[in-house]
Amino acid sequence: MDGIWGEMKGHQQRASIRRPLATDALCRTAGGRIPVTIDNLSCHGCRIASQEPLDSGQHLEIKIGGFEELRGHVRWVIGSRAGVTFEQPLQGPLFDDLMRLHGIVGHMMVDR
Repeated sequence: MDGIWGEMKGHQQRASIRRPLATDALCRTAGGRIPVTIDNLSCHGCRIASQEPLDSGQHLEIKIGGFEELRGHVRWVIGSRAGVTFEQPLQGPLFDDLMRLHGIVGHMMVDR
């Protein structure tokens, strides 16, 4: 494949369905706190966009509003976007609450 999808080919296998989300969050890394935007979410990870550079393998914590911090690591980076894998899968009620409050209704991204 060409373009961004070709570059991500090795990162396409996911453990769960990713759903579109639109919310701002705060990301804590070893270098400090940075604002990010989350544009999709699954029980096992998410995709974020950041104006600050992130590195593959970097550990981070993502804070969305009043919800608990989501701990994980950066799996891939392409430009300003990064894929994050959570250390622990999100439990159903937390995932459902995040989708209810920030999800984009009527769309579903299915990854294989």
